[in-house]
Amino acid sequence: MNYVLITFLLAAFAASESLADTKLQCKLPKVNIPQDWITMVDPCVQKMKDQVQQELTASMTYLAMGAMSNGE
Repeated sequence: MNYVLITFLLAAFAASESLADTKLQCKLPKVNIPQDWITMVDPCVQKMKDQVQQELTASMTYLAMGAMSNGE
């Protein structure tokens, strides 16, 4: 009984592998990613970093304010 089950599972596995090789291939079209952002100059990149830092600082401040008011 166990040999039949093992044989069946091995056959199913082998069949699934052969199907995966032929029918289940992922064929996505090539994505056109704009390259304009690569040419950003240093001051622009620094401004973006500064803005992200400012947003993170504000977020942490809001979380701290919420935690402080929640403790009362």
